[in-house]
Amino acid sequence: TGTMDLADDFSDKIEKTKNIVLAKIKRQAVLHEVNAIIGIKYDIFSIAANMIAVSISGTGVNIE
Repeated sequence: TGTMDLADDFSDKIEKTKNIVLAKIKRQAVLHEVNAIIGIKYDIFSIAANMIAVSISGTGVNIE
């Protein structure tokens, strides 16, 4: 179960990080006075043996 616990821990960390970057893109939407973000895309990649990065992109739009 050690390997499974490690995988679960890793998945939890990725999910928490995705939530952090999603909150950041929402703050950017508010700053740019848009009311929606379309085409949200997450990229998750390794930057070192035990480090990952999560990137998010999307297009801010105003929907009437």
